[in-house]
Amino acid sequence: MRSEKNKKIIKNIIEPFLFLAGFLGGYLFARQLSCRGYKHFSVLSQEIGYIFVILGLLLYIYYLSKESKRNKEKLILQNLNLKKAKKSAEEDEKSVEKSKTDIENSLQQVEKSKEELEKMNEMMIGRELKMIELKKEIEKLKK
Repeated sequence: MRSEKNKKIIKNIIEPFLFLAGFLGGYLFARQLSCRGYKHFSVLSQEIGYIFVILGLLLYIYYLSKESKRNKEKLILQNLNLKKAKKSAEEDEKSVEKSKTDIENSLQQVEKSKEELEKMNEMMIGRELKMIELKKEIEKLKK
């Protein structure tokens, strides 16, 4: 991952530099021809120099437009990813709310069951106590 980042950084630095160096080199080459005494080359060399400058600028403009297009595509992808993440977060929030209400309902049912069991337990204990009393009374009557 790191090497990919380094490659992108180097590419972003080197590409514009190469375009600029290309048209500057061509221009300087054409200027050298005219300075060395090639009189018949002086007008031609200036024209060649201007052509190299224009070509270099056109290449640089092309590079900038290409980079701008890449940046727009990245921005669109990031926007889509952000929308997906937002939608996912909203779905997760709804799921959490649903789980919360389900848990609250389950808790209420458990409380009701607990109350019913406590009532039944009291009734059973009362019944057992009454049965013990009745057994004692039966034993008394048998004697």
